[in-house]
Amino acid sequence: SRMLIASAFGCTVRRLTADEFADDRVLSEPVLVAAASAPPPLEALDALTVRVVSASSADSMLYSQFGRGAAPAEPQRFAAFAANASGMVFSFGDEAETSPVEAVMPSGLAAQAARVLERASLAAGDECAQSQPWHTPLVSAGGRRTGLRLHQHGAAWLYLLSGAKRWWLAHPESDLFDEPSRAEAVALASVSDEAEWPPPGAAPLCSVEQRPGELLFVPAMWFHATRNTGGGLTLGVGAQTVLSSLPREAALAEVSALHRAFPRCARLEAYLLEGEERPTRASAARLAALVRRDPWHLPARLTLLRHSLAAGGGAGSGAALEVAADLEAHVRRLVEQHAALTPLDARFVLGAAAEQLHEAARARLAPRARNALSESAKALFLGSARLQDTARSLLVGAGERGADGAALPTQHRAAWLEAVTRMASSSYAGGAQQAVRECVRALRAMPPHEGDDAASEARAVAEKLARALGSRERR
Repeated sequence: SRMLIASAFGCTVRRLTADEFADDRVLSEPVLVAAASAPPPLEALDALTVRVVSASSADSMLYSQFGRGAAPAEPQRFAAFAANASGMVFSFGDEAETSPVEAVMPSGLAAQAARVLERASLAAGDECAQSQPWHTPLVSAGGRRTGLRLHQHGAAWLYLLSGAKRWWLAHPESDLFDEPSRAEAVALASVSDEAEWPPPGAAPLCSVEQRPGELLFVPAMWFHATRNTGGGLTLGVGAQTVLSSLPREAALAEVSALHRAFPRCARLEAYLLEGEERPTRASAARLAALVRRDPWHLPARLTLLRHSLAAGGGAGSGAALEVAADLEAHVRRLVEQHAALTPLDARFVLGAAAEQLHEAARARLAPRARNALSESAKALFLGSARLQDTARSLLVGAGERGADGAALPTQHRAAWLEAVTRMASSSYAGGAQQAVRECVRALRAMPPHEGDDAASEARAVAEKLARALGSRERR
């Protein structure tokens, strides 16, 4: 018979047999499915290419909210990864390949799970179910204590092959982020730290441990966090609905249907507004309210910046610059005080915001006189440069501006070069010539490193900027 487990905190995880899992038409709550089987032929995975991210990036707020690290995941043969188990794997190199998943699972279970995902679509009609890739196969692997902090996405399932995995889950409309002190604790606690997670007072969270031979299904937009608890490699295969891979109309239809089903889910409303092509002052005001309610959701902050820029019209920039400054301070705190973002993660977020400001400034230039700089455009260019400068300083850490290149950690060199180059571009466009000169000095001072060509690229950029400054000063 069906059992309820992990029900102490207001959510339930049903335990089903494989036959019961096949009989359920639509699952609206998490289920744990037991499927008796022989040991899987794991060698079927050995030759596959998988994408590896570092353990620190995986536990960062960036990965849990954007589904990616600051840098593209490194492709690697699974056998090589499994021998070392450094970092985490979340996807196959070829995301259209389903046969590896089917090869290591009990007969028919993968097909049953695929049908459950297709039925999980809430949008009317068959548009979403027929759109490919509606669900993407995945492999999840990592050593002990690796995991992902609390996040949401489309419906998903994972079948565990080895190790053990602890899950924490909550309903999409739970009040996890309604009370400020609890919201901060939930957002900032590291899942890999057993002393921190779960944080005290996170009452809506329920918990269950998954063992080999069990499949866990998570409905769309349910909050969940994970930690690998096995002694060696914890390995699972599964699939996930990827709304960003759908055609735009299909994705919007599904998000709209989910929002109707869960109207109190603030992040769903933010996703819905992200798809709005014509932002208004009303949409910007609503996003501002969502950010105040859940200040830890970085995608909503970037969407708020886009809406604020669009709603401000051709002349206004003050509200958008306030949003950008608030984002800048928030990201700096996440890096320096809470270690919830790495400096590379911060560069990704601040770079995305800086690009919005830079492009909005370009759009405000007079169409027939691209050098005619309005006060609004100037403010946006300089706001963009400031965001890039903050990204640069976080990448350097304690280094002084003039010693940037020498103080850089090796893995930050490429990101630093891009941040300084874009900072110089925005500063030049905004008429801040002294800031450009400082960028030139920093670029020229970047020392060479045997692992990259960043120093020679930096010198080439510096000379190009110096020539542009000289040309402007002679005019």
